[in-house]
Amino acid sequence: MRVLISSLALALAGCGSASAVDAGQDASALVRDAGDSDAGDSGASDSGADAGGLDAGGSDAGQRDAGAPPDALLRVTFESATAGPYRRSELDAEWGDVRWASIDRVDVVSADATSEGQFLRVHYPEGGVGPSEGGAQFRVDLPDRFERLFVAYRVRFADGFDFIRGGKLPGLLGGAGNTGGDRPDGTDGWSARMMWRVDGEAVQYLYHPDQPGTYGEDLHWDVGGQRIFDGAWHVVEHEIVMNTPGANDGSVRGWWDGELALDRGGVRYRDVDTFAIDGFYFSTFFGGGDPSWAPSRDEHVDFDTFIFSTSPITH
Repeated sequence: MRVLISSLALALAGCGSASAVDAGQDASALVRDAGDSDAGDSGASDSGADAGGLDAGGSDAGQRDAGAPPDALLRVTFESATAGPYRRSELDAEWGDVRWASIDRVDVVSADATSEGQFLRVHYPEGGVGPSEGGAQFRVDLPDRFERLFVAYRVRFADGFDFIRGGKLPGLLGGAGNTGGDRPDGTDGWSARMMWRVDGEAVQYLYHPDQPGTYGEDLHWDVGGQRIFDGAWHVVEHEIVMNTPGANDGSVRGWWDGELALDRGGVRYRDVDTFAIDGFYFSTFFGGGDPSWAPSRDEHVDFDTFIFSTSPITH
């Protein structure tokens, strides 16, 4: 369900004080695409509380009920979709004008004992590496360029998930949304997806001009201890603050079930002012790009309640 948050009186998890950037924009404009494989990614490197939060299930430690941020842009809950394969028409209706998408391995699942409503289930077939063989991808174009933005969503890995070397999870981007070994040069773009790594370690996978190698840099979610994906629902929240063009004064922060888990400053995303935070990349697959990344059996990950806001969402 695509919802203008300014008109909601619904509860959602832990919304904090406002720090508005272009508040109150119409979410119907919030959206449109991309693809990628990051063939050369290298491997890297607890909190077990079931988050329940973002108003979708459970009385768990991670849940925080509060009103919506006054300057939130979009909330997607999948309640208007029909259970079964996620259709392109439903994707467009919930997210907006998505220009292309690869969602053949995505289902809408009815509520279970841990969720108050429907959620997305993304499938990763045994042996499938990269977005052409597993997972799902689509890009959402934002209605404006933002200098600071938050996004939060719920995620749950299958019990006993075989993490292998790692895989991608959704995140914000700007400009060209560089991925797949396309190292940013300060004039083209950047991206800040998440990844799971070996044994389920959570990292931010950041493409930026000062990254140490060809592929994105791993920033571990380890403030207060390394966060681990497991079989429980968790709420992850990302904050991106753009740098002054040419300066190393940008940042990326992350909250795990409402607790700060990543705090990285001194980031240079750009040397020009022609892009900022422009889009969101729903991108999830195993890889990497060679068989060493391949899942040893069919796997799945569940996603729910995506919220975009110019102020904090879970803290």
